[in-house]
Amino acid sequence: MRRLGYSKACQQFLPPPIEPMQPVLDVGTGTGLFADAWLVTGGSRDLTLVDPSQAMLDVARIRFSAASVAVNSFTSKLEDYQPKRRFHTVLAAHVVEHFEDPVAAMAKIADCLVPNGRLILVVSKPHWCNWLICLR
Repeated sequence: MRRLGYSKACQQFLPPPIEPMQPVLDVGTGTGLFADAWLVTGGSRDLTLVDPSQAMLDVARIRFSAASVAVNSFTSKLEDYQPKRRFHTVLAAHVVEHFEDPVAAMAKIADCLVPNGRLILVVSKPHWCNWLICLR
């Protein structure tokens, strides 16, 4: 993904952090690429990662461990995730379009935010590579 330029694109997409020490949730984190870009741009290191794939979370944990960043991680679908706290920022890259009910997904994400919290959302447009993901 780095060789294809995704990391750099994520970094350029992210706005400057406004509260660098506040808790951040990355839903559907996968291997942690978007959360890693968040850190590179100066975002908070208080990261919680949620993904339904244990294998993906293992890769993300290795990524952040190598960077000396301790993360909380939960193997869970977004709709089943029960946060113990609310977050100042929620990162959600290429997640919402995978839900049968995107409105319910957005409501769940909103429930994870503090009042006036910030959602950084990346949504994919339909593309042939999405079929590869679905087939996998």
